[in-house]
Amino acid sequence: MENLTHGEGRTLQMPASRPKRARGSAASLFARARRLHDAGHLEKAAREYRAVLAREPRHLDALHLLGVARLEAGDYPEAIELITKAIALGLAQPEVHNHLGLSLLRSHKPSQALASFEAALQMKHDYSEAFCNKGFALAELERIPESADSFRQAIEQAKPSASSPQYLADLFLQLGRHLLTLQKPREALDSLQNAVPHCGDRAFAHCLQGLAHETLGDFDKAEDAFKRSLLVAPRYSFAHFCTGNLFMNRGMDEPALESFRLAIQR
Repeated sequence: MENLTHGEGRTLQMPASRPKRARGSAASLFARARRLHDAGHLEKAAREYRAVLAREPRHLDALHLLGVARLEAGDYPEAIELITKAIALGLAQPEVHNHLGLSLLRSHKPSQALASFEAALQMKHDYSEAFCNKGFALAELERIPESADSFRQAIEQAKPSASSPQYLADLFLQLGRHLLTLQKPREALDSLQNAVPHCGDRAFAHCLQGLAHETLGDFDKAEDAFKRSLLVAPRYSFAHFCTGNLFMNRGMDEPALESFRLAIQR
């Protein structure tokens, strides 16, 4: 089963189903659905969850996890409907509110998503993944200082023993990105240095490093960072575009035009 935060490669352990009395065929169907879901067979798992709900319409875990399966499959309206119903019927777990928030965020409803992430954090104050997702919602609402603070809290609450290196690196990447937007290039560089080794988008991270160096007036380091980005992803248009801008700022018109040409071709 996919671990869920708003970006790629994030981590969030799914909650274990709550203890239940034996339910005959419904119990066996639910157990089979969980096995299929854990193995990534979303459509097959969804069919089994629906079979459980046909027998027990108020099976809260089946409602929630069917919603998660639909979220993972990209059917956000049905995910919202199912998870909202599970909450309305009394399923009170921080992971459930986080999943509802993700469904809302991916449906381009950041204000409603933010309320769900805050509800999750009311239940679990050290919930790193909810802080991470809250950061994405705040960014979509253009509340950049608060977004940066939320990513800081996600980093502070992340448990190294339970978090993948990529998850932590991607948090540092997002923090660095927002610090750069806030015109804090030195702080951005510190954060990006922690991001580069393991983040899911190293080419982008190197570009951000280059932009931070350029903001500080260190054009040589900026050019080196853009080169590192292109070593990772030679056809990366953004890196070619950033390189072109750098050359323009240095009065190097011909290399700038070549970089812009490469950016357009990519």
